[in-house]
Order: sequence, then structure tokens, then C-alpha cells
Amino acid sequence: MIVGGIAYFYYIDRSLHARIYILNFGLALLLLATALKTRRAARRPIDRVLFWTLFIFALQFFPRTIFTLGYVGSGRDLATLTQSPFWIWLNFSFIVFTVMVGLALSAAVVSDIVSTLHRKATTDPLTGLLNRRGFEEFAKHLVSRAAPHPLRMIVFDIDEFKSINDLYGHHGGDEVLVRLGSLISENIRVSDAAARLGGEEFAVLISNLDRNDVYALAERLRNEIAQTRFGSGRLRKRMVTASFGVAEVQRGENLQEALRRADEMLYAAKRAGRNRTIATWLSAGFAAQ
Repeated sequence: MIVGGIAYFYYIDRSLHARIYILNFGLALLLLATALKTRRAARRPIDRVLFWTLFIFALQFFPRTIFTLGYVGSGRDLATLTQSPFWIWLNFSFIVFTVMVGLALSAAVVSDIVSTLHRKATTDPLTGLLNRRGFEEFAKHLVSRAAPHPLRMIVFDIDEFKSINDLYGHHGGDEVLVRLGSLISENIRVSDAAARLGGEEFAVLISNLDRNDVYALAERLRNEIAQTRFGSGRLRKRMVTASFGVAEVQRGENLQEALRRADEMLYAAKRAGRNRTIATWLSAGFAAQ
């Protein structure tokens, strides 16, 4: 529309004022629309910098247009306008804003690339959950802002997973892992961290949830796994179960210590017959169900 309008008021109905209006207001509206779209997705600081740069860049077109029309309308011709200090200042400001927008866009692109690479480095490609590295990073962040809220750890793995791979092939095992990743994501909060630690072992780190609710979450996951039919064909007829261990993260201890104690509960659940949840709380000793 901008190009068409400029062409019309140049070749058909020659009007310098109309061309100035169309060019400046048209570009301003395009940039404002872009800025508003950027604002809706502006979660990172660089996104907010890009929004404000585009927004201010777009607004400067309005006084630019008014001053330009005022200068031309005072009787001066276009040749005089292009040699005036006013026009030089306007073009200089335009160049400055253009460079600022270019730098902001470049920084946003670089930030997106870095975020993508980091996400790939910290995400398990099969299940979409965090991998061990991502889980450890998230745990450090959660520990730093969780106090005085308690943190609790759920660790579980699939019972007799090796036999699933042996009987149905690794493709069958992958189908189970993928569906299990979806089940975990559907049952936890955004503020919690879920990871595939390796093989068929998974972990969930939970903040600001009391012991009974954490235990209930582990039991809900265990029951859903047992009731879900995974994959297709012969695998779909097999009942898949998992054993769970739950532990409280003691203040000041590192993630590995909490994982070790949750692992102890997991193996206690396996020794007790599998497909069950066992929890131990630091202040209450050992409790099993």
C-alpha cells in the first residue's frame, strides 16, 4: 500500500505532501505493529530492549513528518530542504535509530541461538524432559530461590525394562519412554523439574508442596503408569509398572546426596515387590507403603 500510494501521487496526481505522509506514517505504522508483536513475546531483557527500540523508532516518524511538511509548506523547495541543517539532523537521527534497531535485532538473534543451543544441551531428545545436566542446573536455581520452602525428590524407574527391550526391541522401549515423558509433564507443575536421568530412570524435584501431596503425586504417577497401555501390537498388551522412591532435600545438602537417598527408597520399593512407592523423611525416620 505504501509503494502503491507513493507511485500514485508521483505519476498520476503529483503531490509531495501526500508522498511524505504515506511514506512516514506508513513506515511508522509498520514499525509500531512489529513492536507490539514483539512486546507480547518479550520475556527476556533483550526482547524488551528490542521492543522499546522499535517503539521509539516508530514514534519519531510522526514529528519528523510534521516538521518536514512545515518546512516544505513554508515556501521552500525540495532542493533547499535537502540542504538544510534540519534535514541533515533528521537523516542523522534516522541512521542512529536504524543502527540501534540493527544492533538490537542482532543481539536478539544471537540470544535465540544461544538459548536454542542451551536447550538442546540440557534436554533429553527422546522424552523432551531435562537431561541430568539440565536437571542439576534447574535444581541449583530452585534451591537458590526455594528457601524457606522445602524441596522434595521423587525418583523412579520402570520395572524390568530390560525385558521390554529384549521382547519388543529398542523401538518398543523408546515408545514406553516417550509416553512416560508425556505422563510426567501432564502431572507436574511448571515450577517443578522433571528429568530423565539415564536409561529408564526418572526424577522430579518439587518445591513448596507438603509431604502428603508429594507422596500422593508419586502414587498418582505410579497408578497412571500401571493403567496406561504403551506402544502398539504385542507391547500394548503388556502391563508396565514403575517403582518409586521419595526423599526430602535437606537444607544445605547437594543434589547428589538427595538423589542417593531417593535411590535407596527406590531400590527398597523394588526389593519389596516393585510397583510401589516408599518415602523416607529426615525428621520421621523411615515410612513405607
